[in-house]
Amino acid sequence: MHFFGRILISVSLACWISTSIPTAKAAEDMTATVANCSKLPKIKKKPRAVRQGAAFMTLANDLESQGRNNLQPNYEEPHFRCMLEIFEIGDNTVKTIYSPWTKGMQTLHYQFLVDSEQKTREILVLYNGMIGLLYGGFNFYVVETRDEKTSYYAMYNNQPRYEDLRKLITSILQNKAEALIRVEWQKGSEELVITEYNSKRLK
Repeated sequence: MHFFGRILISVSLACWISTSIPTAKAAEDMTATVANCSKLPKIKKKPRAVRQGAAFMTLANDLESQGRNNLQPNYEEPHFRCMLEIFEIGDNTVKTIYSPWTKGMQTLHYQFLVDSEQKTREILVLYNGMIGLLYGGFNFYVVETRDEKTSYYAMYNNQPRYEDLRKLITSILQNKAEALIRVEWQKGSEELVITEYNSKRLK
């Protein structure tokens, strides 16, 4: 993996997570059969933002191990989904799919499916058990794969509150949120390339 040079990370999660994920189109079709949510868990304490660059580099390293043709993080298929909310941001319609938190190597917690004039976007909130083992906490992160680039926008040391996620998704769709790390497979490259690294916000 290149990060303005080569960075080697010894930890890889690929051997732990092998479940394939649906495409954004398949996820969109799935929403037609998803029931409405009855309630959400009450999270009183606001989780702390995780700013460790090494944690994001571990995620990027795992994504690289999935190969060039699998640009979105793999996760274990949830046992339950429900439709939490449908809301509008400008010309975008956002469908929020909620899955109760389950522990595992990498599990799905929220899907934000965005209908735009161009094509459906999918922003995921994933729980990653290995990151917690390495860096502490129960770590959740926000990620989007779009136009052959994968952007990591946030990480939390505990279960995130929905209102905070909704604000972040709004900022992303309004082009106001900056990715903490962005990676892509560039033409001719045999390794994932880090094209953005927010050194002001990461440590």
